[in-house]
Amino acid sequence: MRQSKLAIVTTSEHLSATDIAAFIDGSLPFADRARAELHLSSCDRCRQELAACARLTNSVPSAPRRLTTWPLIGFAAAVLLIAVVLRPSATHTDRAPSIERASTTASARMFAVFPLGDAVVPRSKLRFTWHRDDRSSGYRVIVTDASGGPTWSEDTPDTVATPPLTVRFDAGVRYFWRVEALHLDGSVAQSAEAPFRIGAE
Repeated sequence: MRQSKLAIVTTSEHLSATDIAAFIDGSLPFADRARAELHLSSCDRCRQELAACARLTNSVPSAPRRLTTWPLIGFAAAVLLIAVVLRPSATHTDRAPSIERASTTASARMFAVFPLGDAVVPRSKLRFTWHRDDRSSGYRVIVTDASGGPTWSEDTPDTVATPPLTVRFDAGVRYFWRVEALHLDGSVAQSAEAPFRIGAE
């Protein structure tokens, strides 16, 4: 007989790939979801994996929806994708490198120039620069915190972007930035994510 109950989530162990997939698609039973939320409130690693999986799931183009009698196929595929992408790097305490390098873009012609390699930058001198993409009709700079939460973004026609001083960046905190090139044909090229920190003035 096929078992329909998902794995039980505990607050003392990290969430499994099945738990994370079910949490994202809303199929985790109510009691298990409550325990998962309690665990996520105190576990940085699982929060980072959840955020990375949610971004990965949202970036995959969805096929036109239609009624189907196979609802478990999509769920099983999501579990397999999460297990393959995340678990090999689960021992890292920071964001998984495989996720940082992941790209769903049509091409990846751009390269970030500054800041790179966990560079420490005074807040007043924070400025993002990158190489030009010849096919680009404009760029979007995106900055997130270590958990993937949005910090700042801006659209620009240039290859330089400076966040206004009204945008808060905390000293010593690790941030990640990337730039997307928007093409006239609707495709997008994305640079790799690069970490940086804010230092003293």
